[in-house]
Amino acid sequence: MAVNLLLALVFAAALVAGFFGLLGRWFPAVSGAHHEVRAHVVLDAALKRCAVWLALDPTPESDSPEDPIWRQLSVQNSAAADETGSSPVIELEDASSKINPNWVRKNLFERTSLSALFSPVAASIGSPSDHLQQLREDRGFFCDLEVGYGSLFSAETRTKYLTAWSYANINLTDEFVLQRLCELRTGNAAAAETFHTSIQRLLQQGKILHEEELEEFFGTDYRQLYPVVNALPWWNVHYLPPLILRQILSYPGFRISDPAARADRILAACEKGEVSPKDLQSLVGAPADHIIYQYLGTVTWFWKITIVAGSDRLEAVLCRLPPAQTNPDSDLSAERPSPTIFRVVARRYTP
Repeated sequence: MAVNLLLALVFAAALVAGFFGLLGRWFPAVSGAHHEVRAHVVLDAALKRCAVWLALDPTPESDSPEDPIWRQLSVQNSAAADETGSSPVIELEDASSKINPNWVRKNLFERTSLSALFSPVAASIGSPSDHLQQLREDRGFFCDLEVGYGSLFSAETRTKYLTAWSYANINLTDEFVLQRLCELRTGNAAAAETFHTSIQRLLQQGKILHEEELEEFFGTDYRQLYPVVNALPWWNVHYLPPLILRQILSYPGFRISDPAARADRILAACEKGEVSPKDLQSLVGAPADHIIYQYLGTVTWFWKITIVAGSDRLEAVLCRLPPAQTNPDSDLSAERPSPTIFRVVARRYTP
């Protein structure tokens, strides 16, 4: 009896195996879907692991190549190489320490040598910075820089100096962009017009808003506007392209003393180790309330993560929430309490 039962089980197992084998041949979409689900589980687990490593940075006030995550990624990727592709390879890069053409004011190009970033074709049509402003007014904002701004910037420039991933700093973002953002976020054109008037008043007064003032300034629209619009430094000096660093320090209205030497010192300090906010102020040499610190900081707000496991690939962008809006319900919060929280704002699987 036991032998007969064993034979029956073996026969049934063979039938089941044969059935799923036929499914894979007859219905490749079904087989592919199972593989896709498994692949996404592996890729998503690696993404969460990377987010946890970022969140557990012991110096959250500065993100730099000295942070533990880079050693953890090195160990992870070495193990992946040893396991012949069965373990994911993870690549990490700063995604926000470049110029965001969705937000930038045109005078950043007009009053510095950054105007050279426009393509020769764009320069031949008149004022490319005016064209950039009009393009945003006509077509809105773009995550795909080629689609949105390919007519103004070359592919090389878009890769090296531009990004679509950054917060809209209220002290730096174009006033008409801020008005449009307000309308998009609140759905209220009248409120956006009033908001624009308030922004113009700030510009006329030369006033810089700080994070702790935004809730009062935004009023009832605070939850709709923050943190998309905030008062946090745009760029992390550890990852900022030297060309942009040199030009922003040379901006005529900022009156930074000996900007070329200052840039050299900042770059050298970043090369040696991690620069703290206090270190940065000493290196720049401007008072703490200077607008230069709205551009230059030591924190990366958006990270791009590329994960490859065999033939499967995930490209994702993680956004770091500002301290004023750390949210404990994040699915990527750290495994132990942490003041730093990340959220996925873009995710794309291939193939």
